[in-house]
Amino acid sequence: MRKLLGFATIALLAAPVLGGQQQWQSEIGIQGGFVRVKPAGTSRNDHFDLFDVPGFALASTRPGYASLFVVIPWRRRLAVEPSFAVSQVQQTLNTTFADLGLRLDYAFTPKFYAAAGATLAAVSGSVKETQLGVLVAAGYRMHLTGTLRGRVEARVNLQGNSDRYRPRDSYAVLFGLSAVTGDGAGSGGTPRRAAPPKSAWRQAIGVAGGYSQMHGVRSGSTLDNLTVLAFPGFGSGLAASLTQQQALPPTLFAILPLGAKIALEPGFDLHRGQQAGPGNLTVASANFSARLDYAIHGGWYAAAGGNAHYVKFTGTPAYARPGATLAAGYRFDLGGSLRGRLELSEIMFAARNTQPRVRAINVTSLTIGLMVPLK
Repeated sequence: MRKLLGFATIALLAAPVLGGQQQWQSEIGIQGGFVRVKPAGTSRNDHFDLFDVPGFALASTRPGYASLFVVIPWRRRLAVEPSFAVSQVQQTLNTTFADLGLRLDYAFTPKFYAAAGATLAAVSGSVKETQLGVLVAAGYRMHLTGTLRGRVEARVNLQGNSDRYRPRDSYAVLFGLSAVTGDGAGSGGTPRRAAPPKSAWRQAIGVAGGYSQMHGVRSGSTLDNLTVLAFPGFGSGLAASLTQQQALPPTLFAILPLGAKIALEPGFDLHRGQQAGPGNLTVASANFSARLDYAIHGGWYAAAGGNAHYVKFTGTPAYARPGATLAAGYRFDLGGSLRGRLELSEIMFAARNTQPRVRAINVTSLTIGLMVPLK
């Protein structure tokens, strides 16, 4: 299998550049989906299945993939695609995680493509290690709406030996959303700039990340006090990895105008892990929010709404913990179709007094959001 992937990688990188129009555009995107992780060379039922929307990984600790990617056109049929997800978590100790990728994408047609490259998972803190991998992929691209593009991709990532982990293979099926950031003509044609909106808001979809501090209400427990700096944001991903407590602002959000000044903003992220073998442990965590955003003046806005953090662990009943959200921020243009925002928010999760018991938690966040219009 490894020899076959090696030959496929060499063939892809050495593929001639054929004639025709430019097949790639400059894009930035986010991806998520299903991945099965299995120790290399074993026939036992020892795999680990992950499902994340969007992707979520903590380097080698929770194997996955870099969820943010950038497409950089190079030749008519070739593009360079770096990808990354970086974070720092502080609880009792400081730990830094980085999931990085670099590959070449080759367009066979305006829709179908293949890719090959390398990945790096690194963690630094109480444990320091790196794990290198080789990646091959094949996928299908599509135009969704406006400057929004989608892709469905199957990939194999063969990761080598590290200090704590033996070689392991990851098999994934991922769905990606990306926004065209330039005006180059590609498979979807030249993006059109939308007419000035009648509302202070435009329909958009976005991803957020940044700084979050979780602190327990009248609690001195270290589990209730956590600081995270991450892009993209963790959302409820940590709750599917550590304990039932952790829930940060949702990673994905949408803007739906309701009038000249008001917009509805739903947000969500979803994470699930299942370990095969004895016990068959399954953990699932989802974050849902709905709020009203009010445009004050220029790019300034305020928001209020609610959250629900859904949790399910094997052997415990599922529950949804409610919370309230207050936020204020500023929106700005980033060039092309991209818009950005800087936001300060406070989420107040209520305590749960029935089993399993969960203490009241407040989450203060300063986040950066990237948005692309849907029309």
